[in-house]
Amino acid sequence: MRLRTPTAEVEQTLLDLDHFLEAGVDEFGLADQFDRWYARGTRAYPVLFLKYENLATAWPEVREFIGLPADYPCLATRARESEWQATPDSVRARLDEMYGDLARRLAALPTVDLR
Repeated sequence: MRLRTPTAEVEQTLLDLDHFLEAGVDEFGLADQFDRWYARGTRAYPVLFLKYENLATAWPEVREFIGLPADYPCLATRARESEWQATPDSVRARLDEMYGDLARRLAALPTVDLR
């Protein structure tokens, strides 16, 4: 995500979720990436933020934002193939350590936010 080749050590942490969580380092920099995109005034163009699961509810705003006709049908969505809530308690605890603050910030955002 940062246009760099990971070191052999980092590649080992990316083998699977257990290795990644054991390392305890967000190699993807998800919070930083979100903050950069979400910051106001840093781009010359608008960005519409919404949660995937809210696409159907937010469809009128999305449709207007991208300039589709008012009668254009909502894009199809599909259920996630996996949910972090279905993982064992020990995995959820480690996910919360790494991403809990970001997850709570995202959960508190409005359904649709134009920035």
